[in-house]
Amino acid sequence: MRDEGDPVQFIGQVYTSASYAQWRSAQLKRMPGAFVPPLPAGRWPLVLWTMRPADVLTFARGKAVRGLYVAPQVGMFESEVDREIALAALIGAYLADLSDPVQIAPPILAVTVRGRAQLRLAPLERTWTLPATEAVGVRS
Repeated sequence: MRDEGDPVQFIGQVYTSASYAQWRSAQLKRMPGAFVPPLPAGRWPLVLWTMRPADVLTFARGKAVRGLYVAPQVGMFESEVDREIALAALIGAYLADLSDPVQIAPPILAVTVRGRAQLRLAPLERTWTLPATEAVGVRS
């Protein structure tokens, strides 16, 4: 990484238990032997994608993003946990494991509606080191 750090875009993909089961099944077929945790009863899943900000549009179109910084990280939360709090928790865990600096764009929450991801900025009441994405389809 450069001294100022690589640019990072976090996207938290919210799933229902049914859509997560489908995603999990597809991941296990695509990568036999991979660990993709089952969803415990009473929890909802959030999958954290970590990519370059330039890849947001590819992600929004439902296409595979090449060059993810790490494999998608899965968090499972109690029903009363707010989506933005869950996103902040996963980002915090990711950053705690880093030894190099990064530049972070405001995080995005993705919710699938009628088979299409709807993206919205989730700035988490913080100032980020990179500007918000200007990708088409990302709402403020």
